[in-house]
Amino acid sequence: MKVFHLIASLGRGGAEMLLVGLLSHLQRHGVSVALISISDEVPLRGRLESEGIPVHTLGHAGSMYALQKMVRLHHALRRMLFSQQPDIVHSHLYLPDILSRFAAPRSCKLITTLHGEDRWWKERTRMRSIGKTWLDEFTGRCRGVHYISVSEDVREQAGRALKIPPWKHRVIYNGVDVARFSFVTRMKSERPTVIQIGRFYPEKGHAVSLRALALLVKSHPGVRLVLIGDGPIRAELERQVGQLGLVERVVFAGVQDDIRPHLEEADVLWMPSEREGLGIACLEAMASGLPVVATSVGGLREAVSDGETGFLVPQGNAEAVASCTASLLDDVALSRSFGTNGRRRVEKLFSLDATAARYHESYEDLVAARW
Repeated sequence: MKVFHLIASLGRGGAEMLLVGLLSHLQRHGVSVALISISDEVPLRGRLESEGIPVHTLGHAGSMYALQKMVRLHHALRRMLFSQQPDIVHSHLYLPDILSRFAAPRSCKLITTLHGEDRWWKERTRMRSIGKTWLDEFTGRCRGVHYISVSEDVREQAGRALKIPPWKHRVIYNGVDVARFSFVTRMKSERPTVIQIGRFYPEKGHAVSLRALALLVKSHPGVRLVLIGDGPIRAELERQVGQLGLVERVVFAGVQDDIRPHLEEADVLWMPSEREGLGIACLEAMASGLPVVATSVGGLREAVSDGETGFLVPQGNAEAVASCTASLLDDVALSRSFGTNGRRRVEKLFSLDATAARYHESYEDLVAARW
């Protein structure tokens, strides 16, 4: 069985990191896999190629949405797929989803993984949103696409917005390679560390984190916040840090190839997102025995067991983030209990082995017309 995965680029976001781990597992279990990146931005290319996984790029740079560029991308992808003749084309994220439906041979089965809530589904008063959602739904229906959502929340929202028949739509949770993460027993510290991992976009809630930190330092003056990632609002966040007087309390650590050392040194993970499909960073933190304070949105409600592996707080509520974090920093027994429970929860529900096995099963079902 030959499966080609199509993605816009292969950076270090949640969907991309899941894909790298998934391809490695599938390759080791006898599935012939390959990756096609629309962009030449493939920093994780070496990791895949070292495991014998072919990586193809379409040589694209800059904006992908100009009509002329879209036509060129379509032709390049079509030539590649017709020459390689995969059994399945598996796309990730909006543009690859649409392109795969126009470019793939009719003999190919198509799968789309929905990694999170798409804002186009809800902005129904804007013509662009209506148009993009309609195109997604129409092309998916015409090409008989099968869908995989990373959480029940995403499945429910996507099913409603894109009118996906339930029998064509499965849930497969994101998974992490638990063995790669060392379980760390946290000790009480006078200089505790809170960590947040993710791209610097407004919906990731960094502004909420900074307001929460400004409250938390009043009761825990030694606390610091380490922000891992980068993105378009970094300068805005740096200004907010200065305005709140947190320059000595916030570390902009940038993009990290390996976040495990940072997780091991931290005491709490913050994930105050406005929306989240499931949250790879959340699962990795729990695998490290790190308690989590996250917003009660999307798939985070499925990843975090409130009061057992972490705390779920209302969206945008900096006071709740600070209060829950203070409880964890003050009560080492509670923090350790959450950490132990979190590790067990990931091992039981969110292991990469289980995720890869379910994807493999779905491929076999699709090719054999059982799905």
